[in-house]
This record gives sequence, C-alpha cells and structure tokens, in this order.
Amino acid sequence: MEGLSNQTDNTTLWDRYGTTSAIFHEFAPTYVTLDRAVTPVWIVLGLVLNPVSAYIWLERRIRRNNSSAIYLATLSICDFVFLVLQIFVELRFWGIYTYDEKIWCKVFYLAYYWPQYLSPLLVLGFTVERYIAVCHPFAKERFCTVSRAINTVISIQVISFALACVQPFAWEYAEVTSECGTSEKVDDFYQGWTFFTEVLVFGVVPLAVLVFNIRVLLEIKRITNESGSMLPYQPNQSSNTAASTITLVSVSFYLILSLLPVTIVYIMGFLIHSGEINLTDEQVRADPAWTRYFNFMIARKFVEELCLSHYCFYFFIYIATGMQFRNAFVRLICQHKVCQSRRNANVKYNVVHANGDGTTCVTAI
Repeated sequence: MEGLSNQTDNTTLWDRYGTTSAIFHEFAPTYVTLDRAVTPVWIVLGLVLNPVSAYIWLERRIRRNNSSAIYLATLSICDFVFLVLQIFVELRFWGIYTYDEKIWCKVFYLAYYWPQYLSPLLVLGFTVERYIAVCHPFAKERFCTVSRAINTVISIQVISFALACVQPFAWEYAEVTSECGTSEKVDDFYQGWTFFTEVLVFGVVPLAVLVFNIRVLLEIKRITNESGSMLPYQPNQSSNTAASTITLVSVSFYLILSLLPVTIVYIMGFLIHSGEINLTDEQVRADPAWTRYFNFMIARKFVEELCLSHYCFYFFIYIATGMQFRNAFVRLICQHKVCQSRRNANVKYNVVHANGDGTTCVTAI
C-alpha cells in the first residue's frame, strides 16, 4: 500500500483488516467503486479490440511497404498483454489473490511493467519515423522501411525489458500482510529507480512525442501554404501506408493526454503521506493526514481510470482517421455469413422468357 508506514503491532490497521484492498474498502469506498466499475470496461474493450487491430495491421496488404503498421501492430499486442495482466491486479480488489506467492510475486511484476514501458516507447518510435518522413522526405527511403521498423521494435522491447528487470529484486511476498509488496531491503533504491523510470518513460517520452508532433504539424502547415497539398506525400500513392499521418499524430496526442496527468499525480504522491498506522478506526477517520491521503488516492484513481483508456481506445482512432484500416475492418466483418447473405440478397439474375412469336425477353430479378 503506497504511502503506508511499515510499522506493525497488535493495534495496526493490518491486524484489523489484513489487506490493502480491505483498508480502502473501509475508509475510501469510492476508490474501490471506481476500480470495480470503470476498469472492467476498459479491460473488456481492450481484450476485444486490440486483437482486431493487431490482425488488421498485420494483414499482408497493409503491412507491405508500410513500416508504421509494424509499430501499431506491436502496440496493439502490447496493450492486450497489459490488460490481461491487469485482470490479476484488479482481482485483488475483489479479494482474489493470484500472484501473492514468493516466486510469482517477482515474475508477475517483471511481466506487468514490461508492456507499460513498451507502449510509450513504441509511440515514440513511430512518431520519430513520421517526423523523418514528413520533415526529411529525402531520408524516408532509408529510415522508414519495414525491415528497419522491425529492428527498431525489437530494440525497444529489449530496452523495455531491461527497465523492468529491476522489479523481481524489489518485490517480495510479505508474510505479515499476506500480500506481494516492495521489499524493505531495497526500498530506498527502488523508490529512486521507480521515480527515474516513471519520469523518463511516462514524462520525458510523452514530452518528446509532443515536440516531434509539433514539428510535424508545423511542416505540414508550411507545405500546405506553399503548395496547397495536404501532405508532403500521399501514403496511398507512394508506399500504400495504411496509417496516415493524421492517424499517427492522433495516437501520439492521445498518449500524451493519457500519460502526463498520471505522471503528475505520481510525483505528487511523494508529497502525500498517510497517518500513523497504529490508530483505531475512529482515529483514522478523524486524522487529517489519513483524510488527506485517502482523498488524494481517490483523485489519483479517477485520473488513472481515465488514462487507462489509452490501452483500448486506439482502435476508435484508427477507425475514425484511417481509411485503409476502416476498409480492412469492413472486409474482416464481411467475411461473416451476415454480410455474405446481404451480398447474395443484392445479386440480380436475368431470366429469359420465350415469346410466342419466336422472340425472347430478358427480365432482371
């Protein structure tokens, strides 16, 4: 439980409630309600839509000569994996503990943080690529290729894994609370490492994405004013790019709006501390420190829930801004019998009638 003291004795909150979720359920029920009501919606949407997005981006006709499709397909898979793991985190607030065991505690958080780091770095990757394609079109053929995109995605995965490798050393199963939590042995180091990675990946990276996007938009505006052309190149004419510049820029800005508020409330969390843990329930409710802490955690949960949507909402951006993605989605849907039957219903047949005078009449039905 973030911000709680490690002090334990016979009068602590841990002895009376046992788990973090039980404490929040008693003293901050709004926190638990937000978590139980909103998060499942994002998870269900993401588990359905991300595989569809990945499937479409990996279609041969779309990924061929389209390096952006490699980034977006990997991003969809990454978000899907994260939401699967998020299910196990959410189960804790329903009293179901699945990874609270010595080995799985460490393995889980390695797997849990890996896609979190990977997602914004992938967005940075295709944002830089789009910057090169728009602002340095002569370098496009060299840097914006499918093979280079695959190599870049692999490199980003290695970097993300390296950042997440600290987690197994920091998390351990605590016998006192019967929960998986950070180890006191590396508490100072882990807080410093977490602060560094959170600010880097969820603060600096989105700001870098913002800078590159501004440069892209300014370049597009300049070219539009000079030539009247909307873009310096037309994706559907030159490289059959499935993701247009407006799609990638929209995804980038959505990531920025999603991550920066979370980063801000995370940094603020270092300034908000809970009260003494060896208090009675009445004292906890009357304690200003505890009141301030629970109110902050509720506000933080609200921000986190809004920002969690970026793991499932990219599909709607693709549909709204990408014509080729939209067409591919229609083709995918129309592979089902419903669309087949509709097409069959629209088929017209020609019936030939023989007239009595030896002539024929053709009738369409």
